[in-house]
Parts: sequence; C-alpha cells; structure tokens
Amino acid sequence: MRRVGVLVVFFLFLAVALAAAQDNNEFEKMPTDVQQGQIAAPKPKVNNLPFNVYGLSGLMVTTATRTLVPGSFEVGLAGEYLNASRPHYYDGLYSFLFGVGIPGGLEFGLRVPYEMTNLLITPHRSRYFNEPYDTYSKSAAAGLASVEGMFKWGFVQQHNFLPAFSLGVGGIAPTNNYSQFLDDNDVHTYGLKVQLAMGLELNDLGFTDYAFAILADGTLVLRDIGVDNHKYEEKHGLVHGGMIFPLHPRNFLELLLEYEGDLMRGTANDQNIENVIASLRFVHYHFNVTAGVKMSFWQNPDFANQLTYMATFSYTYF
Repeated sequence: MRRVGVLVVFFLFLAVALAAAQDNNEFEKMPTDVQQGQIAAPKPKVNNLPFNVYGLSGLMVTTATRTLVPGSFEVGLAGEYLNASRPHYYDGLYSFLFGVGIPGGLEFGLRVPYEMTNLLITPHRSRYFNEPYDTYSKSAAAGLASVEGMFKWGFVQQHNFLPAFSLGVGGIAPTNNYSQFLDDNDVHTYGLKVQLAMGLELNDLGFTDYAFAILADGTLVLRDIGVDNHKYEEKHGLVHGGMIFPLHPRNFLELLLEYEGDLMRGTANDQNIENVIASLRFVHYHFNVTAGVKMSFWQNPDFANQLTYMATFSYTYF
C-alpha cells in the first residue's frame, strides 16, 4: 500500500506541474477575440466536479447538484480497500462508473461494483423483525455486487448565495452474491434509492481568487421491501456533507473534506456507521484522479474502527 500511495502522490504532483506549465502558455497567447490594447477577461472560477464513487458528479462520496453537459459522458473506475483488525479481514470494492448528461438538467450515473473479501455475511430475518441477526464466516469470495443506477435532476439552480437543489431517483439490481458480501446496498430481488442534494458554490468571493463549495445530500435506501414475507427487507439512510478547499487558482488541485453517515442501518437500526473522509483531487478539463482515506466508526461492537483507502479515476468526453 505504501508503494501505491507514493505512486499516487507522484502522479498528482506531476499532473500539477503539467497544468501549471499549460496555464503559463495560455497567458502568453493573445486570445483571438481581444484587440490590441485591450485586457483579456480572466477565465471564470469554477469548481471542477467529476463523479464520486457512486457514479454521480460530486466529491469522493458526496453528490453535487450540478449535472453533466447534455451529450457529454464520463467513464472511470473507483476503488475502496480496507484491512481490518477486529475482526481480522480484508475487503476490496472496485467499481466501473459511467455518467451521461441528458437535456433538461438531467444526469444518469451507473455503478457496477466487484467485491473481494474473506469475511462473508449471511443475514437472518424474521417476519416481524423481533430477533434479526447476521452471521459471519471466514472464507475468501469474489464476484459482482448489486448494480446501481440513478437519474439526477437539478431542479433549482443557485442564485447568488441561495443554494441549488437536485433530486435523484434510482434502482439497485441483484446479482447472485446476495448472502456473501458486506456491501450494505446488496439486494436479493430489488432496491430503490431516493436522494435530495444541496450545493452552494462560492465562486465570486471578493477577497480571494479561489472557488470554494459546500455540498450535502441525503438518500433513502429501500431493499427488498415486502419480498418473501419481509425476509430480506431492510431500509436505511445515507447522509453526506463535504467542502472543497482549492489549492490551485482554477481548482485543478483540491482538498476534499467529507462526512458520511450510514444511519438506521440493519433491520433493528443498530448497525450505524459514521465516516470522516479526506481526499486530494487533481482534475484538469477531461482528466480526473482522486485519492483519499476514510476513517469508519462502527456502532456494531463486533467491528473495530477501520481505515479504508479510496481512489477514483475518470475521463470526460464532450
């Protein structure tokens, strides 16, 4: 993991150097629409927002209200890896991500995850949820986890310091590995997701040339509601909040700080997980790479606090 971290840091600094060189070349050229003696207007400050680990534009885990330009699309990969101490196990989640902009302020995001772990979970449910529980076993397994897709609609645009809002509606499709993986969005038959996101981008502050942003979202996740006498039913909420701290005047390099709450989790609402995430992102027009760490605090006493390494890579076509 140390070698991977060193390589990520090396490529980030290399990318920043290339971006700086390109910026210098841009200012040396006279724009074609500027006459001699005129001063070219500075390029607008804007937050660069490629997709998150769910395939929707945003931070590492938080969803933004902004949508992709209609007709443009983004493809990439996301990875999450942890090696826990109590219980002692590893878990890797690697996802193919795809996003596309649709006319009318819409965006569609797709997530196809592949999971590898040696701690398997088998949920046990009763019809009236009076004694639900999970059992765990140590055995290596790998395969597709449940596939997710969501449509996002930016129905309110930001006006001055009034935030923008977006609404997301999506589904979760099952694979053959429901009883194996720890991924809390796995479903047996079907799943539904409903999301509301808020975003406030601070691009025109008088005291700085940098563009900041505050983002938040809340998602209701419904899994297998009413399936087989409620045997597989589970519902929980996901809450995200984050901020962008730019490290480059045009936001090519950003520090992302986020909170993630996996709340009312488990059939008895007793398995909540709270996470804090710090990430470094380099994004330059079409290309994006983000790397960070997530510290997880479990309410379940069977699990110790965990550190997860996270990364995304994407390329936007438009």
